[in-house]
Amino acid sequence: MRMRRDISEVNEASQTLYFSKWMGGPTLSAIKDCICTDGKRRLVEITGEPDTMFTVPARTKANGKTVGGYVTVDDGVYKFFSSGRNRDVIARQVK
Repeated sequence: MRMRRDISEVNEASQTLYFSKWMGGPTLSAIKDCICTDGKRRLVEITGEPDTMFTVPARTKANGKTVGGYVTVDDGVYKFFSSGRNRDVIARQVK
């Protein structure tokens, strides 16, 4: 399922943040050039509401497979960590 991407902005880390306009204000729906644990930048789609104060459920594609995980932000830089379905696809690429 693809989320709406009504507006976008670029942060200081040159990542494009996409937001959907919902009741209550804009909601983060995707991040272009999000940094993954293997160092590659990928499009990451937000899949739900934040489950803690520090992480947001998300997914990305690597080697043709959908990888589940979560997004965090550290000093304004968004990072994706694989922890769900196909989590080993990105982990195998770490050198």
